[in-house]
Amino acid sequence: MAHMWILLLSPVSAAAEVCFDELGCFADLPPWGGTPQRPAAVLPWRPEEIGTRFLLFTPMNQLFQNVNPSFKLIDTDQSVAISNYSGKRKTRFIIPGYLKNGDEDWPQEMCKVKSTQCSPRNYQRNGPFFCRLTST
Repeated sequence: MAHMWILLLSPVSAAAEVCFDELGCFADLPPWGGTPQRPAAVLPWRPEEIGTRFLLFTPMNQLFQNVNPSFKLIDTDQSVAISNYSGKRKTRFIIPGYLKNGDEDWPQEMCKVKSTQCSPRNYQRNGPFFCRLTST
């Protein structure tokens, strides 16, 4: 009888999954959710809902250049080819989630100090441009 109560009181969990043609499938199971590091098991939104822009700043581009966010290889290759990107320069990626204000000037100023390239992400439809600096 005790086994019956355990089965009835145990939460039934089923994994949720979302798939995107260009990117593949994502589930809410570990390591993407339900872990101490990521306690919320939340599925990603569709790329169209987020409105991500991929920007590139290089020593030759004094302003950030929008790199085509298409996940189609041909479109992306063409977009990068005209962007002044160089594999010989260090590239720094600016990832949202660090700054309090989205209008900080330091990412662009940092790129001017050394011969680096910066690629910040801007999530247009979900609030201001929050950044976190990481280096590759």
